[in-house]
Amino acid sequence: MFRLVVKQVLDDMRQHPWMPLLFLLAWVMIIHKAWTIPMTHDEVGTATYYGLMSIWDIISYTDPWPNNHILNTLCIKLSMAIWGIKTWAIRLPNVLSFVLYFICCWKITGLISKAGWVRAAGLFLCIANPFLLDFFSLARGYAMSVALQSASLYWLARYIAQPKSSYLSGSVIAAAIGVYANFTLLNYFMPLIGLLGLTILFPWKPRDQVTFKKIRILLTTTLVLAAVSYLPITKMVATKQFVYWGNYSFYVDTVMSLIFSTRHNIPYFGWEFPVFAKVITWTIIGSIAMTLVLNNSWKKWNLTTASICLLGLSLVYNILQHHLADVPYLNARTSLFFIPMLAIPMTSLFELIRQRFHTGGIILSILCISILGYHYQKAYNPRCSFEWYYDENTYEVLEDIRGIVSAPGLKQPIKINCNWLFHPSLLFHTTYENQGFFELVPYHKEPQPESDALFYYAQPEDKDILLDRYDVVKTYNYKTRFLMQLKPAYR
Repeated sequence: MFRLVVKQVLDDMRQHPWMPLLFLLAWVMIIHKAWTIPMTHDEVGTATYYGLMSIWDIISYTDPWPNNHILNTLCIKLSMAIWGIKTWAIRLPNVLSFVLYFICCWKITGLISKAGWVRAAGLFLCIANPFLLDFFSLARGYAMSVALQSASLYWLARYIAQPKSSYLSGSVIAAAIGVYANFTLLNYFMPLIGLLGLTILFPWKPRDQVTFKKIRILLTTTLVLAAVSYLPITKMVATKQFVYWGNYSFYVDTVMSLIFSTRHNIPYFGWEFPVFAKVITWTIIGSIAMTLVLNNSWKKWNLTTASICLLGLSLVYNILQHHLADVPYLNARTSLFFIPMLAIPMTSLFELIRQRFHTGGIILSILCISILGYHYQKAYNPRCSFEWYYDENTYEVLEDIRGIVSAPGLKQPIKINCNWLFHPSLLFHTTYENQGFFELVPYHKEPQPESDALFYYAQPEDKDILLDRYDVVKTYNYKTRFLMQLKPAYR
């Protein structure tokens, strides 16, 4: 199976030489970001807290903090065991997972269309999202789970075209492993199992002889996943770890937050964000409705119909679990798995239009590529991630402090205090990259105006509180962050 996929990818590269160039461009940007930006707030907890635990403590959720995305943590632990506790080594598993994601998305587009422009548009829908690609540069489980989801979708597409048990196994097992990389993918896994179960029990064609074998595959995979996930999920529920999500509405908490993060604060047409979100939402709804009509989805069972059904079931599942089990709605980063699910019917629409109006489908594909490409180059920020933007200046802060304390008479280690948001990133880089040179004050939530630390890295709300004892010596990011130094009278 693996050799077949590799052979097909190599054949595709010969037929579409731009494909490996697009992959290299995207991957180089991911690698560059993973190599150059400071460790972010949540990454530090994953790597230096969970990553240093025993394997049993990781998989059993000894400390039920949702920062532990189990498969991701295990991969980070392995990478650190081989390469050491280094920024690039911690992020390496997710950087490599982009290879799987790109190949699977490319293969899915090939099952939808053979036209180069349509396939390129489908690929852009999957990868030209600055918010999603951020996570392939970070040591979090979201990108890894989406990569495994893309493998699940690929084998689902193969299964729909040719209902072999091996393809079914590939789809559900990849989805289950994806859940182990991030539990929010349960919002994809459970609808997938439900949809496949219905199509096996109530097939479009007469029931074949391997029906019970297929049901056994679904049940076995689900039971194994339930067994390995029982302790982590029950511990998170018992300790109320879902407070980071929303309880207002699916549209506000999930749809709008994902659109907001995808937009990356880039303004368009002078629209306020709520207007922009409505335009994008109705464009997607209209496109899916048009896809259903052009595909005659009520008459045929194919990848297009299945992807729309799966998307609909995922939406219903997320809403029902909120009302029936009080599970909060997903936020932006926990709903990233919707991106490849949306890309399939959108790509199918371009192909369906191309089949009926050849030029129209090509024009729409080129327009899609142009819009997404323009947005990506506008939104791409090589200096920081969108979600943890406040950690952008960690390296600069430490370098500026080094420059200041190079003057004679200042003893080492140099004591630093900071706002709680900056603490994890500073802790990592002062502990593992600048041993002995800096001493970071222990973590605290409230400002400490009586601190005796020589430097204080502050937020705007801290600055006025600290001005009695500290002077501002450097500002960052349009005066939204401040490096302050203890006044001589207090040293």
